Amino acid sequence: MYETLDNRNRVVDNYMVLLTDKDTKVYNQLGELIKISALKKDMIVNVEHSLKMTKSAVPQAYAFKISVVKSEDKTQITESKILNVYTNNKKSYILVGDANDITKQILFILADNATIKNKFNQAISFDDLAIGQKIRVNHSMAMTFSLPPQSTAYSVEVLDELKTEFIEDAVIEEIDLKGKTVTASYEVKVGTRYYENTIILTVDDKTVILDKKGKAIALKDLKLGMVIDIKHEYLPILSSPPKSYAHKISVVRDNYQVPIDDENCEIFNLFIKLYFETDKNEWMNCIKNHDHKLKYLDKFDIEDFFEELFERYTED
Repeated sequence: MYETLDNRNRVVDNYMVLLTDKDTKVYNQLGELIKISALKKDMIVNVEHSLKMTKSAVPQAYAFKISVVKSEDKTQITESKILNVYTNNKKSYILVGDANDITKQILFILADNATIKNKFNQAISFDDLAIGQKIRVNHSMAMTFSLPPQSTAYSVEVLDELKTEFIEDAVIEEIDLKGKTVTASYEVKVGTRYYENTIILTVDDKTVILDKKGKAIALKDLKLGMVIDIKHEYLPILSSPPKSYAHKISVVRDNYQVPIDDENCEIFNLFIKLYFETDKNEWMNCIKNHDHKLKYLDKFDIEDFFEELFERYTED
């Protein structure tokens, strides 16, 4: 039984008898081949059939393919964070759960008639789903015994809209063209100290990648060692290193250069030289008498200044 509209745009029920044989392909919600005997009453199916039909009261047609969209199984609701979204063999997949524990993950396979909506109940496309988003999924209670288990999703609702953040002067450490990821390192200042962080960026056709002149380029045009600015999702995947979706990657320089601290370079080199060649008294006298052109040194007690500066360099 299926529904159609009559000439007055009223919904009416229609019936068809599907003729099958050994060449008829029957698939379950996971896209797996099953036997015709596995079909049950009240299942929702999509059918590809011949245009040749009998003229009987209930027309008959040969079925080439029958795909189960929804079985008679009850459904359940799962709320979780998206770990990955991708398509394969014309099927759409959403992986959710704990990034560090595969036993706490679920791989959802979207039913052909699955609905996807944002938090404002507006219809959105599969391409609008992003890693890190929290979603509510209405899915079949039936799951495979694989790791992670797989289940059919009938509807997806995005519960939040992620904000974006920016990273400046990150260095490309690795590029995976097949997996479409870019691994980059960058420094974060905490107090007076700098710490190096690493992030894995996933990219797709919507990710904007620009060269130094602002011209659009492809992922394959990026090179190791390039310095980039990044606009990415504010909530990365809680893994180590964290993963996040990249909205925009802008090349700043073709290669990373170790920054030179012009202000302290001269005094630092002097400290290193004196440390190995003199004792403390000679060291201090040499610093006082050396024409290092650091006028701000006069504002500090020389010993306090030395201790502060030396501790900073030795810690780094």
